[in-house]
Amino acid sequence: MISINQITDDIYVVSYDDNAVYKFIGGSETAVVAAGSNGYGNALNQFAGPNGVYYDYLYTNALYVTDTRNHRVMKFPPDSTSATYGTIVAGDDEAGSGANQLNNPRSTLIDSQGTLYISDGDNNRVQRWLQNSSSGTTVVGGTKGTASNQLDFPEQILFDKYNNLLVVDRSNNRVQRFKLTRC
Repeated sequence: MISINQITDDIYVVSYDDNAVYKFIGGSETAVVAAGSNGYGNALNQFAGPNGVYYDYLYTNALYVTDTRNHRVMKFPPDSTSATYGTIVAGDDEAGSGANQLNNPRSTLIDSQGTLYISDGDNNRVQRWLQNSSSGTTVVGGTKGTASNQLDFPEQILFDKYNNLLVVDRSNNRVQRFKLTRC
């Protein structure tokens, strides 16, 4: 997956096999390491199968990475490198279905309040984590299925121009739209 900082034109790309996120500065053809690239692991400067990347240039000015096999979301400062230690902002190193756990997180995004949204693949849900929270709330899904209120391995998430949440429901081969209310 990729993310673009629309202010600087920096492009962030995940390399699952390299356990790294690369940054193409100003859209250049040369990549530098923005996070990870320190081997497979669970240290705060390592990933175990990163998948989603989201650079929030509007609200938190930070890089967010879903670390699928560590079942967590990591946050990095804008000038991070392979030597930078990230902060765990959701989940931990254990797979689970509790409010404070993730299981194979796929992608993430930030809303206008600085709230983190996570597509939690193997839990078939989208979680909302308020800033500095130690747990999330399920806002979509939570049970596997084909009904309109169910998901089967949500992958990518984004907001449309009306602030509806769009969810790529991978194993159901569909995109769903949800109107969310604030807690």
